[in-house]
Amino acid sequence: MITTTEELDLPTLIERHLKQDISQELDLPQNWAKSHLTRQRMLVMFDGFDEVKPEYAEKVSQWIGKQWQDFRQNYFILTSRPKGYQAFSSEHKPRQKVFINEFTDKNIHDFVYKWYFWQEQETRVSRSLKSKQEAADNKAKDLINQLFALDDSGESSTLLALARNPLNLNMIVQLHRANFGSEQKLPQQRVDLFRRIFDLQLITRPQARGIDMILDNNEENHRQRVLQQLALKMGNTTTIEYSELLSSTQNFIQELGYPESTSAKDFVERLIHVSELILKKDEYYEFAHNLFQSYLIALEVKRLKQENLLKENWEQNLWYEACIMYATLLTNPTDFIVYFYNQSNPKAQGLAERCYRELPVKKRRGLEFLEQKRQTSLFTQLETYLKNGQWREADEETARLMLLIAKREDEGWLDEESINNFPCEELRTIDKLWVDNSGGKFGFSVQKKVWLDCGGVPGEYDYDVYKKFADEVGWRRWRRSGHWLSYDELTFLLNSSKHAHLPFFKWFPSKYARAGYALFWRSDL
Repeated sequence: MITTTEELDLPTLIERHLKQDISQELDLPQNWAKSHLTRQRMLVMFDGFDEVKPEYAEKVSQWIGKQWQDFRQNYFILTSRPKGYQAFSSEHKPRQKVFINEFTDKNIHDFVYKWYFWQEQETRVSRSLKSKQEAADNKAKDLINQLFALDDSGESSTLLALARNPLNLNMIVQLHRANFGSEQKLPQQRVDLFRRIFDLQLITRPQARGIDMILDNNEENHRQRVLQQLALKMGNTTTIEYSELLSSTQNFIQELGYPESTSAKDFVERLIHVSELILKKDEYYEFAHNLFQSYLIALEVKRLKQENLLKENWEQNLWYEACIMYATLLTNPTDFIVYFYNQSNPKAQGLAERCYRELPVKKRRGLEFLEQKRQTSLFTQLETYLKNGQWREADEETARLMLLIAKREDEGWLDEESINNFPCEELRTIDKLWVDNSGGKFGFSVQKKVWLDCGGVPGEYDYDVYKKFADEVGWRRWRRSGHWLSYDELTFLLNSSKHAHLPFFKWFPSKYARAGYALFWRSDL
């Protein structure tokens, strides 16, 4: 609606949403939304900016920014995945960024036990409370043991890393529940986990409920094949109109050799209501999880042998993840990964690193040289920017490197734990490059000295000390009002900036985050 309606403002959008999507019978007073916005009485949330089609991102960004400016005394929330937010181009940006933390070990433990107890409560109504608790604990304990088991190299399992994402953990517990008692262990690789989930949703669950899924359950896996073709057709677009969903599905079904009488509508409705792999969102439809779409794209590209599609589109969010899963699907992924390592683009090299890390150990054979190449080339771009005095580019490259090294590209930020565990050698290398190329003016160690001079004590979080530090390095304006500078307001010049002004802590969520402090607590700076 924002992209197709001229002169649309926020009050009009709110009232249309309430009447069309909430209740057509809703009787709102005249100018109800504008009145409340004018009187500064509204909290407005724009949900899912990362799901805006790429071609509309610029226009939607500018529109949202204008509404914030026009009704700036109200409260606004914009939600987005970190990568998707990079496309938000309005000069009027949110004042505060807040990130959702990964699940800790305790969060995972609590979720699993409570989830299973709730399932027993809902499905075992006639049992005693004690027997429900025992059954829930038995199942939860089995899953926890699998999640926290160490792999052959003595490291935490890949499955545990997946489980730290709440959406992934929800899928994992459902898969575990469906297979509990079969002695079938959960897969450790993401592609294997998704394969089992699709088998559960497209085959096992419908069979258990005696529901005809319209298409055959055969070796060619027609039900999933249609979804693969749909995912590839949608590309980096996450939503599709119902009419296009039906017409595309009908074409795919006929291509598989089914008669024209085979109902695409019936199949789609079963995907929505039985398998729950397609969801309705507002007036559009989308896959239940963006990663499902990436997984299906990877499968279809592999089936069609059209690897060039991944090489052409890898910079787009869904295709980026598809590349990682595609590499895992290959018997020998060496050539595919080396292709990205050999690019001059640091982001392409970062993708190669992600592909390499997701591979099972047995598929890494023959790629060991990439680890050595990574160590020698990792800081080349940063060093070039610093030597050329390209301070902003160097700062952005520092943020990229820290996320890459900490394996937090998906999250887009570092938490206290990842700072504490950040490799000593890499941290010192980044710091030394900054110090050496700025004549001792910039660098983490330079900033740590300023922080200590402001009264900072390692191991202690003191926000007043941090504000004083920010004033000293020029990250705040007008000490009394406490105005924190946005990234674009920083001074990316050597002579015009304050001592220790850079690098900026672009890689942690906000000025309140403990991650910035954790860096200064380290003894190796």
